[in-house]
Amino acid sequence: SGLAFADQKRGWMQRETRNATANLRTQMTELETLGQLSQSIASQLDLDSVLSSIMDAAVSLTGAEESSLLLVDETTGELYLRASRNFDEDKQEKFRLGIEDTLAGTVVRTGKPVLLDEASLKKIKTNYLVFSLVYVPLKAHDRVVGVLGVDNRNQKRAFTEYHVRLLTAVADFAGIAIENARLFSGTNDELNRLETILTKVQDGVIILDTENKIVFVNQGAREALSLENKDLVS
Repeated sequence: SGLAFADQKRGWMQRETRNATANLRTQMTELETLGQLSQSIASQLDLDSVLSSIMDAAVSLTGAEESSLLLVDETTGELYLRASRNFDEDKQEKFRLGIEDTLAGTVVRTGKPVLLDEASLKKIKTNYLVFSLVYVPLKAHDRVVGVLGVDNRNQKRAFTEYHVRLLTAVADFAGIAIENARLFSGTNDELNRLETILTKVQDGVIILDTENKIVFVNQGAREALSLENKDLVS
């Protein structure tokens, strides 16, 4: 009857509205998480703290049990575990993967993400058993420097291409954080070398910042101005 059809249509519209509302809330939560990551990178210089936030975000956004961030060891060419969440602590320090014969290594070599379920994983060589996983490349200056991954070891839950896109966004933040840390470390190294050189210079040297605050006074300047025991650095 027309009444029954109207009730059926009304029920369908209510279900669709609830689904759309739930999806919108999920997307808003995801955007908020990514926004928080951006703020964390902008406000913190400590790489460990930023990577900790990134590991939390990877788990939160994908609903995964575990997350891991593997970086290429420039000396050995292996991948080592730089950060993780819910990972087996006993395996963390010893966790090493080759580039040539591992799934994570394939991501480094090709620069492309992988999405695998239980059936796919049984066909390939892995170092630990999981139900499903996602690996995405971690890039710095368009060069793959590592891999960001999530997996489900116990829960029978597969990942989707949508999770790959979310994790790729997180990996972009991780790449920025690692590059910022590298640049900051390089700047500090240069400043330390410069300070060492200027300390040994016999002429008096005083360095001011852009606000005309004193940031460095060498021994020659202290002796010339009789400032031996005064702390002039702002």
